[in-house]
Amino acid sequence: MGDFQLPSLINAIQEISKTRFSYHSGFNNLKIEESPVKDRGVVSFWMSLILISGKDIRVTFKTNYYQATIKKIMAKKFNKPIEQITTDQTKDFVREFCNLVAGTTKTIFEQVGSKVGISLPLVLRGFDNLFFIEKINENHYTYTWRLSEADSYVDCCCYVEVLSPNIFKDADMKFIEREDDEVDFL
Repeated sequence: MGDFQLPSLINAIQEISKTRFSYHSGFNNLKIEESPVKDRGVVSFWMSLILISGKDIRVTFKTNYYQATIKKIMAKKFNKPIEQITTDQTKDFVREFCNLVAGTTKTIFEQVGSKVGISLPLVLRGFDNLFFIEKINENHYTYTWRLSEADSYVDCCCYVEVLSPNIFKDADMKFIEREDDEVDFL
């Protein structure tokens, strides 16, 4: 794939997902771990996804989760009993997480000169993952990881299709969260 900086892109998206989930969930000790699942077949009961797309690159970011886990996270964050957290609220929570990740990722692409747009985040049953058939060739990459703290986790997947590798060849896409909750990209 030439000089395309895929590892720095994937690391940036993983760090974005970690910082955004930490902020969104209130978890302070969130870890990025290797996911035991590889995004083939049914990974979990629910899946949220968002697309980041332009003429140079397409990224599908997916979050696979169980409603009970998100309810537990939300109950802790909002100091409410689990029974008061609705299914619609859990869907909104995960959709907003995907939106936060996509918005920050879009900024990275724009800083290296690649214009992209983002879709609305969707929530689907995890079984719909069977319909996402990945292409296997030198321009398509799939990465999975787990965000976890204590006994709570979500599995993330990033499917990247590089259409114009030359635009990214000299870009070192690093994500750094500043103390004032602003974002720096180096």
